[in-house]
Amino acid sequence: MHFYIDFCTVRRVTTGSGKGKSAYSYLESLPEEKRMVQRLYEIFRTTRSIQSTAKQMNEEGFHTPSGAAFNTSTTRLVLRNPIYCTADKHSYDYFIDHDGNVFGDMTEFDGTHGLSAYNKTD
Repeated sequence: MHFYIDFCTVRRVTTGSGKGKSAYSYLESLPEEKRMVQRLYEIFRTTRSIQSTAKQMNEEGFHTPSGAAFNTSTTRLVLRNPIYCTADKHSYDYFIDHDGNVFGDMTEFDGTHGLSAYNKTD
């Protein structure tokens, strides 16, 4: 699986005025958090250990987006978050093979966009 490693923030944009006013939201990259997530994946690919990854992240002075130290729980949450996964054929097949409900046609999984989970219970 290929990963789109990017921490994001939601930006809300309002267009028009009066009765014609509308708004939309989109994700915007945060460079300092992107660097943190990229490093976390680099360490995990080397160690293959959540506990070792958390320890190394703390030793290197990284913190979670809320400013806390890394532990196994927060490290696992970042690693399992589908928003860091590139929407490509591999991810599409993975979610289909694991009984995921995928919105959108396979042609939209073009390798340049990310994924977002909703109604997630597992």
